[in-house]
Amino acid sequence: MKALAQLKYGEVDAAKDTVEAFVNSGHQVSRGIEVRENAKAVDNEIEHVWRQLTETDSAYKFCFYIPPPTDPNLDFVSPRISDWVPLKLLDFDSYYGINFDVLIKSFYMEFFPDHKATKMKWFRELIDGDLDVKGMLMLIEFCNESVLLLDMIHKHKALVAASKILQDKLVLKIQDMEELQKQSKTRTLRKLIQEELLDLDSFGRRRD
Repeated sequence: MKALAQLKYGEVDAAKDTVEAFVNSGHQVSRGIEVRENAKAVDNEIEHVWRQLTETDSAYKFCFYIPPPTDPNLDFVSPRISDWVPLKLLDFDSYYGINFDVLIKSFYMEFFPDHKATKMKWFRELIDGDLDVKGMLMLIEFCNESVLLLDMIHKHKALVAASKILQDKLVLKIQDMEELQKQSKTRTLRKLIQEELLDLDSFGRRRD
């Protein structure tokens, strides 16, 4: 949130410092509230949840209610990120979700594109972990490794099948990467996916 505020007021260098300091601190974002097995009363659990919220200094994911006609577009953020942050929740016109763990990593990759080792570590952790739509959108935007993208699609194909925004982003990514890969004479992402997993023609029909 601090980095967002700094970007909103044009303090780009300060935002870079904030993001870099956060990542380098090794801070682990809270990934939810543990439900106690011995919970016996709803009131006690409500108290437990509120205590967790007040004692935790970070949020993994958050949902915001933004009534129309308010525009939640973050026009002070790079379009590579603001195109899908915040992301409207399926079937809810006024509710938007933000995955703050994905957001801070997206800022880091936008500000420090040469830190390849850090990016590759994050990509692998996301693919092997509890990946959501926002995490997959970040991967599609910032990852240019065909094998990793294919692995992401293979392991999370149900997520792709259920999300039109993911399908549309993948089609654009495939088109962009084909031009790059033609120059290096490597197998294209489209060919890899056709061989291993997806019928891209059905993607095209869904977009129409």
